[in-house]
Amino acid sequence: MNLSRLGLYTAIISGTVIHFVGLGQPLWLDEAWTGAIAAQNSISAVFHQILFDVNAPLYYVLAYFWAKIFGLSDVAMRVPSALLTAAAAWVVVAGRAPIDKETKLGWAALLALWVPGLEYAHDARCYGLLFFLATINALLFARLIMDPKRQNAYGWATVSLLLILTHYYALLLVGTQVLLLLARHRAKALSLWPALFIFAPLPFWMMLQISVILRFLDPRVAWYWLLKFGDLGIIIDFLANSYFVVIFVLLLAILGVTRRKDDPLTVEEKGDPLWLVVLASVIPAAVVIAVGFVRPSFIFRYLMPFGPGILLGLALVARNAKPVWKLAPLAMLLVFLSPTAGWLVKQIGRRGNPYSFETASQFLIQQGTRHLVFLWDNPSSQVVDPQQLAAVGGFFFKRAGVPVDVTPIKLHAGEDPNSQLLKAAKAKTSAILWLYDIRVHKTAARAYPVAIEARDPAWLCQNFGNQRIGIIACHRKNTGRG
Repeated sequence: MNLSRLGLYTAIISGTVIHFVGLGQPLWLDEAWTGAIAAQNSISAVFHQILFDVNAPLYYVLAYFWAKIFGLSDVAMRVPSALLTAAAAWVVVAGRAPIDKETKLGWAALLALWVPGLEYAHDARCYGLLFFLATINALLFARLIMDPKRQNAYGWATVSLLLILTHYYALLLVGTQVLLLLARHRAKALSLWPALFIFAPLPFWMMLQISVILRFLDPRVAWYWLLKFGDLGIIIDFLANSYFVVIFVLLLAILGVTRRKDDPLTVEEKGDPLWLVVLASVIPAAVVIAVGFVRPSFIFRYLMPFGPGILLGLALVARNAKPVWKLAPLAMLLVFLSPTAGWLVKQIGRRGNPYSFETASQFLIQQGTRHLVFLWDNPSSQVVDPQQLAAVGGFFFKRAGVPVDVTPIKLHAGEDPNSQLLKAAKAKTSAILWLYDIRVHKTAARAYPVAIEARDPAWLCQNFGNQRIGIIACHRKNTGRG
């Protein structure tokens, strides 16, 4: 085994191990949302909750069945994401896609060490599954674009449907792939039309959920920010691991051009269809980013389905530079590894996402809480069904086997949350849980800071968050178990 391959295999194995480090941190808000759905008593109840939710259904269904077997502990809920994100690299190594061995190893190493992949391997949300399916989708699209026959189309369509049912932004990826397939193969591509029947369940599901999606698309309730020019640098860091990787890729591309002058590309290399796999990710990623400048619709994790295709592009650049510089793939890996190593160092002693109310819930359980008044102080809460808010607010109580009656609070414009929370918390065994992020516009806590103790001295409050994120847990002074 040569030095380059040894380095690539070492990177893949090391990256696999890193995915499983630190899974025991307290669950943050979005993960509690997963838990609230996975903790339902039946699959029909799961779908009842899913129909309230703006997210695609597949991950929630898998989380429910996983929880039935392995439970709802912090580690148990995160293991699927770690497994799936780590598995993406090995799928590439073992896959039968028409890609040379060196390029597959380079691509797999980048997948194993990509910082966003490592981040969301520690998240009990859909993004680990999304990353895994997007990688398989890229492999199958590579096979389809090189050999457009129905058997390949059926495999690609099946995975593409699952991908869309994991996250709706994958519609952009799959749609772009269809257009590129048609542009390259025309008549042959049209002959693959029976594969479209595999997508038949999608429009029926979308009809069930479209009203919820449209409510969340309303800019008045969106919690996102509009992108600014300065955000492009952070986006580049997200997609390519760092600025330095992009600079290095440009240098390798120049080497590739130098090689072409002295050693022209072969006919096969000139029309390498693997670049269409890359383009199918670059185009929709650019669309998502561009839309983020004109309407509040962007968050970095929405770029996850485009990551595998873009990382394939980095591996292809290193491959094309190899005739000029034999160690180009290994050098690419080392440059890519640097920000990953920095990320890993930051994980040492990390306390987890501050937007977590797990510890606050445990505190309120100890106070003997039987009635919880719950406020998620966020503009999007206006379009969340009260049943779902109640399930989320009471998740950690339910997981602990503690019965609690949850009253979710929805604020109207200009209402003081302190007054509304106190009004709803009249019972002696009541407690208050108020979550907010003051960075988010239209958050009531920005206009009305926490003043529950000042309004009613019978209450004691504690902030389990920080100066920006409020996790306000309040109970009456005469309650508690010591």
